[in-house]
Amino acid sequence: MSIFARELEIKPKYMTLEEFLEVANAGKPLDTEEIHRFMDEASNEARRLTFRLNTAYHTPDEVRALLSELFGYEVPCFRRSIPTSGATSM
Repeated sequence: MSIFARELEIKPKYMTLEEFLEVANAGKPLDTEEIHRFMDEASNEARRLTFRLNTAYHTPDEVRALLSELFGYEVPCFRRSIPTSGATSM
């Protein structure tokens, strides 16, 4: 067995988003080590995605994919309207 496989076996179970939301929505205190670990990991992931979004050019589809990953749901296509001189935008 590889070292990596052994590390996976002994790694503690991490809280899921659904489990975290259940605790938070119930108004329970966010005061356990497991909850703090979840919040730290979620915060790090959000910063990583935000950094990627803000440090390079991305096509609209790439932006939508990054935002979908950040928000945790599929972000719909954006409708853009570029008004011309004298025209009104919708």
